[in-house]
Amino acid sequence: MDKVVILDRDGVVNENVYHPHHLKNNNTGYGSPFRPEDFKIIKGVPAAINCLREKGYRIFVASNQPTVAQGQHTVDSLYAMNEIMRKELGIPPENVFYCMHDIKSTCECRKPRPGLLLEAAKRHGFNIKDAVMIGDGWKDIAAGKAAGCRMTIYIGSKQGVIELVENQAIADARCASLEEAVRVI
Repeated sequence: MDKVVILDRDGVVNENVYHPHHLKNNNTGYGSPFRPEDFKIIKGVPAAINCLREKGYRIFVASNQPTVAQGQHTVDSLYAMNEIMRKELGIPPENVFYCMHDIKSTCECRKPRPGLLLEAAKRHGFNIKDAVMIGDGWKDIAAGKAAGCRMTIYIGSKQGVIELVENQAIADARCASLEEAVRVI
């Protein structure tokens, strides 16, 4: 069995940042950081990732980043944030997969479609049916289910669970943090 964990990025690995224009997209105003200086790893994430590695898991990141296509930040800033993940978490850039298409795109890589997860499995030679998908939104959970991951874990609030149910994306587990998710795995 392959031991693989695929993480959504924003809200799971790093803190979301307040942007007033996000209000129309997600009602909270919080979303992806646009600048490397705003990219802050969530407390407890380094220890959680180290624990997974000690247990033999390979770590991947799969994230929708439509703000690149929308011109709100650049590919260079996205890759600079990858460098922070590499330095602080040991996640190499080749283990990070992004969909940079606009939110209205019908591409196969944009979650809730499974394209990013399937591409990671193909490139790195693991069986997606052995992978665990961890995310903070219904699209992450739906992508994990569509890809055939053995387990999906939702990190977030009870309010977010309502959104999961409304979108028929029921996670196998709900946790408050990545640290708690590691205990579930």
